Amino acid sequence: MAIRVLVVSILFLVAVGWAQKKPTTNKPAADPCAKAETQLEINQCTAAGFHDADKRLNEVYDRIVKSLQKDIDDARKQNYKDQINYNTTLLENLKKAQRAWLAYRDLHCAAARQKYEGGTIAPAIEMSCLQQVTDHRIEELQDTYEKP
Repeated sequence: MAIRVLVVSILFLVAVGWAQKKPTTNKPAADPCAKAETQLEINQCTAAGFHDADKRLNEVYDRIVKSLQKDIDDARKQNYKDQINYNTTLLENLKKAQRAWLAYRDLHCAAARQKYEGGTIAPAIEMSCLQQVTDHRIEELQDTYEKP
C-alpha cells in the first residue's frame, strides 16, 4: 500500500510539473509547487493553483458577459431587433452552458478524488483536476467568444 501511494505521489508530481510547464498566456510565471515537499504542502499549493485558475476564469467570464451585454445595449440604441435577439440568446446560452459546466467540473473532479479517498493525496488530486479543467474552460471561452 505504501509503495502504491509513493508511486501515485511521484506520478502526480511529475504530472503537475508537466502541466505547469505547458505554455499559456493565462498562467502565472512562478511555479507555486516547486518548493512543496510534504503532502500537506502539495495539497496547499494545488489548492492555491485552483483558486488562481478560478479567479482567472471569473475574470474572463465577466469580461465576456460585459462585452455581450454592451453589444445588446448598443443594438437597443440603434433599435436593431434581430441583433438584440441574437445577442440576448447568445448571452443566455453562455450562462446556461457555464452553469452546466460548473456542475460537470465539480462532479468530474469529485470522482477523481474518490479514487483516492482516505489517502492524503486525495485533496491534491481533486485540486489538480479542478485547476486543469478550469484552465481548459478558460481557453474554450477565449477561443469561442474573444477570438475573431
